[in-house]
Amino acid sequence: MKIFYPEYCIWEKDYILNNVLDTVPAKEIHYYSNQNFLEILEKFSNYKKNCILILTSYLQENEMFQVASILKPNVIILLSDEYGVHPNLMKLEKLTRLFLRNYNHPHYNYDSNNLQLPLGYVSNFLDYKSFIKKMNQRSINCSFIGEQKSDRLEMYNTFKKNMTNTKIEFTNNSWNLENLKWTPHQLFELYNDSIFVINGRGNCSLDCFRIYESISAGAIPVIVGDPKEIKNTFYYDDNIPPLLFFNSWEEAVTNCNSLLENPQQLQEIQNNLQSWWTNILTTLKQKISYSLKT
Repeated sequence: MKIFYPEYCIWEKDYILNNVLDTVPAKEIHYYSNQNFLEILEKFSNYKKNCILILTSYLQENEMFQVASILKPNVIILLSDEYGVHPNLMKLEKLTRLFLRNYNHPHYNYDSNNLQLPLGYVSNFLDYKSFIKKMNQRSINCSFIGEQKSDRLEMYNTFKKNMTNTKIEFTNNSWNLENLKWTPHQLFELYNDSIFVINGRGNCSLDCFRIYESISAGAIPVIVGDPKEIKNTFYYDDNIPPLLFFNSWEEAVTNCNSLLENPQQLQEIQNNLQSWWTNILTTLKQKISYSLKT
């Protein structure tokens, strides 16, 4: 089973190869770069067995269609495309049995074999994973580590002013895993000791890796946005995750403070999030396995 993976997508590499595709039998991974993408055809144009093609929106569209048309992959996974400016790439769904994508855009057209894939977590995040703490074992009420952008300063000020025992820090983000102020494992330990992880808007979307890193570490992600945008962003084929959604950061901190007084409800929210995470990944893995059957 050949898997073609973009070598520069190191951020989600562990998540994709060791979680989403962990049940794929006899994996043989071939890495490619932007520059040598078409070399796949030189080496494997006569390969007629099962394969999985992983793409990013940074590749040339015509090259993606060319490779997919010849390889006829059983599964295509499209990473990135946060800004939703590549609707034409959805036509790749016609060239595969199963098409998985990171984001959900209301102006895109999706067929029944085109499903939303959670963004996941940074590589090495779960390398030294300890047990997931229950809510009553956590010592930090709220945390956030990330860049200052969009509505995040308002988020920061609101929670800093109105919630005790927080760890909220702005830091310059680096996509270089060797040059991070907080290592992936340190982030896991922080989120595994946090009850809430607040999530301001990213460059464009409400969706971000931090949400799924928080879930993986047993924390409760908190998100502020318009209800219609929330439903579109986290649609997951009508399986919206049980995150905490609010209309404003003031509403968010008020409700989160109330929840801190109800440990049983906090534990129920954690349990529901863990179940959603397990179930959606299990469902997608089953669909991948079915797509690989000849």
